[in-house]
Amino acid sequence: MNVSSRLALRFSRPATHWARMFSLAVLVGIAGGGAAVAMEWGLQHGSEMLVGRFTHLGGSEVMHFEWGVLLLPAVGGLLAGLVVLWLCHGETGH
Repeated sequence: MNVSSRLALRFSRPATHWARMFSLAVLVGIAGGGAAVAMEWGLQHGSEMLVGRFTHLGGSEVMHFEWGVLLLPAVGGLLAGLVVLWLCHGETGH
């Protein structure tokens, strides 16, 4: 093996490593951006569809007590806990 082929092999490995790292960074960025867009859409439409069923968001009856509005965060937390338990069933912690 001559010197130029050894140098090419030596410098191609870091280039492959950086290309793979860059590709993974791009994929993580796209996935994170998609998750942020989905969360923003869910917050915008979820508040209109769920909370809007119980009270009118722009009216004076927003301060009127409704059990449904009180229970929505509790149900959301319960569902989030069940999803985490389902996806990460081997993990324990606080």
